[in-house]
Amino acid sequence: MARPRRGDPPAPDPLYLDLRARVLGSSAASLGVEVAPSESLWGAVLELGASQGVASLVALADGTTSLYASHGSVVAGTAGRGLVSAAGPFLDAVRAVVPRLAPDSEPVGALPLAGEVVLYALTPSGRLVGAATEADASRDGHTLATVLELGHGVVAELQRLDGA
Repeated sequence: MARPRRGDPPAPDPLYLDLRARVLGSSAASLGVEVAPSESLWGAVLELGASQGVASLVALADGTTSLYASHGSVVAGTAGRGLVSAAGPFLDAVRAVVPRLAPDSEPVGALPLAGEVVLYALTPSGRLVGAATEADASRDGHTLATVLELGHGVVAELQRLDGA
């Protein structure tokens, strides 16, 4: 086993890896998310790589909104505590970029590096992916710009609700 280099994020917590794999590797039905036949999106995962690790924002069509951190902290299951109001616009923004995302045939597991953003759109026909550096994704006109901006809003609302 390779030793971590100075500056490498800590190894991801097994709970984080399990929760992440469960969402990215599942179908809507297996997670109990009811989706209308005409719906093009049943969920999204926005991952933000940082020097301390990865934050994974999960928003599902049933209102479940969670934030998983690779160091093991979780703000989860907010559907039961009240819908996170920012999640609706976030999912709408993801829905709008679905045609510009690529099918993701990679096995679940690759985490973004510091400064990288990865968006997974969870659709009835499979998982789609888009990735960029956070600097590029923050630029006006970038495919992920609105998704990233609204994703930050969902994270802020989750953190506010978790502290309430």
